[in-house]
Amino acid sequence: MIGNDIIDIAYTRQHSDWTRKGFLNKVFTKDEQSYITKSNDPFGAVWRLWSMKESVYKLHLRSTQVRSFYPSKIICHVLDDKIGIVLLDGSEYDTTTSSFNDYIFSFAMDTDSTDVYHDIIKYDNQLHENYFATIKNKLAINLDCKSVEIDIIKNSFGIPQIYCKDKKQDVFISITHHGNFLAWSLVSTKKEPF
Repeated sequence: MIGNDIIDIAYTRQHSDWTRKGFLNKVFTKDEQSYITKSNDPFGAVWRLWSMKESVYKLHLRSTQVRSFYPSKIICHVLDDKIGIVLLDGSEYDTTTSSFNDYIFSFAMDTDSTDVYHDIIKYDNQLHENYFATIKNKLAINLDCKSVEIDIIKNSFGIPQIYCKDKKQDVFISITHHGNFLAWSLVSTKKEPF
């Protein structure tokens, strides 16, 4: 299983004020707040931790199917500029984060599979309303299926599942979008690669 999250840096700078009173206490543990204040880039540190928490929450929701997003109870430990460990409800998850000038992308997996596929698209303006069509076109290549035969259907917990010709596929997909960015990650439960 997999979870991911993307942060559009420019959009976040315009629409989010992480310095407002109470925000850090509500969202981050004392150790995480210390990491943020000691960072050379507090803004980047805040949104890296946030994306780690979001990606793990999505993964955890898949396995527990219990909605309970309390960011301050999701505990992040940054190991280096890419790797982190996140604790949630007694479970430990590894995360990988990539930080660029225009976005931060994190993902978490609870499988040993190395067969992971990520795709990130930046739109010039707003995200297209029917972004599932973009994803279906890319999935068609990986699933040996025509895009018109693919359905992405969210279950009752909002978790997207992929169907080809009305048959549920043995892949996990996590979809994230923010500002002008759309990203998705796939991991297969099959032995053969995408």
